[in-house]
Amino acid sequence: MNEIQTLVFRDVASDEEGVLIVRASGGSIGLTVSLKSDGDIEVFLSPQDCTNLLQGLQRALEVASRN
Repeated sequence: MNEIQTLVFRDVASDEEGVLIVRASGGSIGLTVSLKSDGDIEVFLSPQDCTNLLQGLQRALEVASRN
């Protein structure tokens, strides 16, 4: 898989440093989420599932930006 983007962020609930890694190869998109003091989770999505996730994130961003 090819690494597409790595995002270092601060978790707003715990104030802990985290990392989000996006990877891709033919037919799948890998997402890894990790907090500094906790374990990692990595999931692999189909392109359609990733499209659905993007739509959900867009709606969530609109809601969160209103508050």
